[in-house]
Amino acid sequence: MIQRVHNPNNAGYSEYGGRDVRVDPAWQDFKNFYADMGQRPEGKTLERLNTNGDYCKANCTWATPKEQSDNTRNSIRYLYQGRSVSISQLVEISGISYDTLWSRLKSGMSVEDAIKAPLHARLPKIGNQKEKLYEHP
Repeated sequence: MIQRVHNPNNAGYSEYGGRDVRVDPAWQDFKNFYADMGQRPEGKTLERLNTNGDYCKANCTWATPKEQSDNTRNSIRYLYQGRSVSISQLVEISGISYDTLWSRLKSGMSVEDAIKAPLHARLPKIGNQKEKLYEHP
């Protein structure tokens, strides 16, 4: 975290410090970071909940690699049953393959229709998905 934000020679600097992501000044002292975040749980690493936000107690959590991959700046989010989910989360929910689900959503099907349609259903040609919530910039 410190290297990504403060060291221009770090491979990740352009995506962190170079984008003006900051570290809570109190976290410059590891004791303060540890007091806020506790010990790292096995299999998890530090994640910023808002990928455009800073490293601070209110914006950080411990997450698995899978959870982190669902929270990248280029993740497309969909509204499903009142919550924002990634396509990989929809794959888990539905049991439908990523490629099939992506094709259906890209064709313009609603999330509910994409999940409920029989596996060999013909896709309508109606443009872009209307239920997309947002794309990270």
